[in-house]
Amino acid sequence: MMKKSLLQTLAATAMTAALGLTLMGAPAQAASRPVDVTKYTISDVTYTKGQLGCTQTPVKATIKKSSAYKYYSVQAPVTRNGKLLTTLFFSDRTKKNVEKLQTCPFQGTGKFVIGKSKISAYSGDYRYSWMNKTDGTTKTFYVRGKGYASLLAKRSGKKVTFQSAAKYYSTKKYTNLAYNPKSAKIQVKKGSKWVTLKTVKFSKGKATTTATLKSSKAAQFRLTFPKTTTVTGSTSKVVKK
Repeated sequence: MMKKSLLQTLAATAMTAALGLTLMGAPAQAASRPVDVTKYTISDVTYTKGQLGCTQTPVKATIKKSSAYKYYSVQAPVTRNGKLLTTLFFSDRTKKNVEKLQTCPFQGTGKFVIGKSKISAYSGDYRYSWMNKTDGTTKTFYVRGKGYASLLAKRSGKKVTFQSAAKYYSTKKYTNLAYNPKSAKIQVKKGSKWVTLKTVKFSKGKATTTATLKSSKAAQFRLTFPKTTTVTGSTSKVVKK
């Protein structure tokens, strides 16, 4: 029994010593994330009439890196509606952590997402590695066709009749098409502020609206509508009547 107990004690001592050597041999940062993407920065993309080719948009990755790991790579997928379009690659050799993302009209408009990414990291002497780990940081941006608003007005005393029109650039047809924006408003300028006069409902890209004002004095008007996930917002030129 004493012999068996002695053997167990020696085995436990050897295991403890080996574990101690292992912990001493690895850098303290190895227990945490050696490379961490904290943010992606990109501007929304807008297509306009006459723009047939693809667009190159800068994407900046903000990356925190442990000094214990000299080399790293980040593979950031770019998706639309869950479908992979391309992959951005960042590494220790990427200048200022900026890459160019190519988007093309045939890919469509709407919501695009960068991430989640796969990250690998290596120490300078390759003794330590951190392979194919998932980084949960994502960035949503939007690709839109440009919206266009126009307004005409006719006045008779206090009554004003407005002819509104709206179009947007279609990446499918490569031209401007009639557009029925929601929450479109005709506004009148009062002092230094624009105040909503009428909410406009469009049909086939056009709308006719009348308004009766308190005064027959000339005023300034404009048409405006907000952006959506696929079309930019727009404000018409000012009309004075």
